[in-house]
Amino acid sequence: MSEKGFSLVELSVVVVIIALLVAGVSSGEKLLENARLKSVINNIDKTRAAIASFENIYSQLPGDIPNAYDYWGSSLSCTNALALDSDTDGCNGDGDGVIENNAAENLLEGIRAWAALTLEGLIKDTLTGDIGVGTYNCNPGVNTLKDGLGGGITIGGNNTNQLMIGSRVSANDNCWGEHFTPRQAKIIDAKIDDSSASSGYVLGQEGNPSGDSVYCLSSGEYKVSENQKACYLAIDNVY
Repeated sequence: MSEKGFSLVELSVVVVIIALLVAGVSSGEKLLENARLKSVINNIDKTRAAIASFENIYSQLPGDIPNAYDYWGSSLSCTNALALDSDTDGCNGDGDGVIENNAAENLLEGIRAWAALTLEGLIKDTLTGDIGVGTYNCNPGVNTLKDGLGGGITIGGNNTNQLMIGSRVSANDNCWGEHFTPRQAKIIDAKIDDSSASSGYVLGQEGNPSGDSVYCLSSGEYKVSENQKACYLAIDNVY
């Protein structure tokens, strides 16, 4: 009995089918990534809108409001004191017009802000406003809003009027870990600002921990040739 091999036509058909399958998988992955990046943008917009609505209602910023205990003390099981690292039961902000999440000042206004937005019904997620187990300032889905890509959104950051979108690094840190590839960060920046890491109100930042060989930026702009996660984003002039 003679054995026949595949003809060139048959082999060509197989190659075409494999190519189509590979292209389909690649297209599906791109669609999924684009959907996740769109979710990040939507959650940034949702956060900005919620903060603006809160300020319109109370003429104060969430987290910074100095009489938060009068409104939500029983719901948060917290005390009529400042929201300090040294007194994590405190509800109240200092009323200075800035939502602070700065370890140097020992203020947790950014964490309390999420709880205030939750209790006011301005976001659908239920966020505790507590640093919780492990004293994490960035605990997405627990005390900070999930960003849509596995990280979280910190209200308050290195500068005033700022959001930080990134991953959790360690205890007492905000959401500023390596979270986006430079290409992903640039896509988000282009959608809502000017696509530049160093100008506008969306700023690309080197993710913590620093000191490794993976960099978000090159000469102040997104290093799109880098395929690993290296960036977090800072959104200025939010509130």
